[in-house]
Amino acid sequence: SVSSREIVTSEGMFSTGGVLYISLDGLSNPDTAAAISQLIMSDLTSCAGSRYNAQDGDMSANSRISIFVDEAHSAINNPMINLLAQGRAAKIALFICTQTISDFIAAASVETANRITGLCNNYISLRVNDTPTQTLVVENFGKSAISTNMVTYTTGSETSLPHNNFSGSISERKQTTLEESIPKDLLGQVPMFHIVARLQDGRKVVGQIPIAVAEKQMKPNTTLSEMLFKKAGKVTLRQNLDIKNLNKFLRKLH
Repeated sequence: SVSSREIVTSEGMFSTGGVLYISLDGLSNPDTAAAISQLIMSDLTSCAGSRYNAQDGDMSANSRISIFVDEAHSAINNPMINLLAQGRAAKIALFICTQTISDFIAAASVETANRITGLCNNYISLRVNDTPTQTLVVENFGKSAISTNMVTYTTGSETSLPHNNFSGSISERKQTTLEESIPKDLLGQVPMFHIVARLQDGRKVVGQIPIAVAEKQMKPNTTLSEMLFKKAGKVTLRQNLDIKNLNKFLRKLH
């Protein structure tokens, strides 16, 4: 009998476009989810290779494809690493998400974890609590020149001398040193929906992820009085983005 179910393939998605969301229920059955995710990554890598070979390297007529892998330590295999290394040639952007670098080490090895992080061109970090991941983020941000200005004032007088007989001096010292762009201990204090990022074009960004909501559901933005008089842990950091404004911005892009 012929099945009436709609069949979706990686090759078909590459050709026609669209959005495919696959939930593997890794919380309930992590072993099965890991096996399936590795099979999917292998299939996607194979289709990426076929796509590149069919066009003889000319990808001008092909659309860009974005692949997002959450809890990426479960999907680690050689095809995924190859896609990280060479997927750009097939106009494929691979986004891998993990909570700590230790997840990659536990799933594979230190060398494999270093390969994966070394092949990533952009780093986006939210709150990070473990030391190895904090070290990775800090090293990717590098150091920045920090200027220090020290001014010293001294005065002196003696009671045995006339009142107009006194001494004084002013000294100023300016110094520039290289310090970490983002202190490691602050990475564990990043507020919710806030990010630090190092992009492939050299930019270093400290920003906030906008959340688009309907106008009726919008809540007040963080007020100045809140920031001044509330404790840091009690401040509600919020920046609304109206859906109408978002759609208006997207129309300008197209």
